[in-house]
Parts: sequence; C-alpha cells; structure tokens
Amino acid sequence: MIDFDNYSYGYTEILRENLGMFGRDIDYYAEYKIKIILKNTVSYPNRILDYGCGVGRHIPFFLKYFPNAEIWGCDISEHSLKTAETLNPDQNFFSLNQYDFISKQEFFDLILVSNVFHHITNKMRVHEMRKIKGFLKSSGELFVFEHNPYNPITRHIVNRCPFDFDAMLLKPSEMKTLLIKNKFNIFKKRYSLFFPSALKKFQCLDEFLGLIPMGGQYYFHAEK
Repeated sequence: MIDFDNYSYGYTEILRENLGMFGRDIDYYAEYKIKIILKNTVSYPNRILDYGCGVGRHIPFFLKYFPNAEIWGCDISEHSLKTAETLNPDQNFFSLNQYDFISKQEFFDLILVSNVFHHITNKMRVHEMRKIKGFLKSSGELFVFEHNPYNPITRHIVNRCPFDFDAMLLKPSEMKTLLIKNKFNIFKKRYSLFFPSALKKFQCLDEFLGLIPMGGQYYFHAEK
C-alpha cells in the first residue's frame, strides 16, 4: 500500500494539480459528499467518523452541515493526522495504527468511508469492512464513496495521480458484495459526481442521473 505520510503536506496541491481542467476548487468535491449524506441520512447522528480521513478535508463540511454532532477522524497515516489536527483544531482524531479499537466499538452513529477501499488489497477488503462495522452502533449508518471504474475520465485522473499508483478500482458490484458479506442492510446505491467543480452549476442534475453508470464516483448508503 502507498505510504500517505509522503504526501500529507502537499496532498491538497497535488490533488488540485491532478484535477487540472476539471476544476481546481477541490473543496467542492469534499462538500459534495457531505451534502449527499445530509440529504440521505435516516436520523441526525450524534457522533460521526470520517474513516480514512487523510488531511481532514471533509471535517469542515461535517461541522457546517452537522453542527451539533461530535466529529471524529482516523487514518493510518500519522503525518496526515497531524495535518488534519492543525487544519481542524478542537476536533477528534485517532490513529488506526495505535488506537485501542475496543474503546470505540459501537461508538459512532454514522461513518463516512471516502475513496479508501481502492487502496486496500483484495484479500483485506472484507476484513477492513468488518472493522468499520465494529465502530458503528446498532442501526448506525455507513456511506461509502468510491471512484467509478466505468468512467474513462475518472480512470484517467486516477492513472496520473501520484498517490493513486496502487489503486485497484472496485466495481459497484464488488462493493455491494463487501457490504452483503458483512451483513449490512443496503438502502441505496447511486452514481454521483457527474459534473466537476468547473461545471458545478449543473450539480442539481445529479439527482436525476444517479442510476446512469457514468458518474465520476458512486456511493452506497447502508445500515448496520
């Protein structure tokens, strides 16, 4: 697996440069996911975990759209967590390398896992999903976003991204299998991100396009 410690301090700029003509407003992509979560969540969560939070790009938008929730982030990259803590003071972070998992079992009402699984080897994916499920309370909600391998623009962006050189994109059917094997109740599967930030004025159309397998990403909304 790629060592994200090597990219933590320049992550945002690398991402911006890699997107290039598709739009340099990278906050758009983080906020986009949180708005989907807000629209689809069954009940207001008291504790939210951004699993694989990296440098914490989603945290400000969780604070914006879920102001009464307790926000947490975790990652295996220690350097990324330090950057996340600097950018998001007074929030809660822990390392997946060192933390006592037992203390956070069934602790969270909602978990976001954004573009994490394509960095995980095939044989470890079921185990990782089981670990994520352990953090959720009973009836807790899970939102998983992944790059859409059916979208040629997405594949192009991933192929040229330096911190995606180990990426093994998952088909939606593979993600569905992971969720079923871990006995999640799946509420919804949709394709998303049909318009990059340069065309964000058309974002309102995404809701009508969600069943078309050409969005830049896809997501699953599931329940423990």
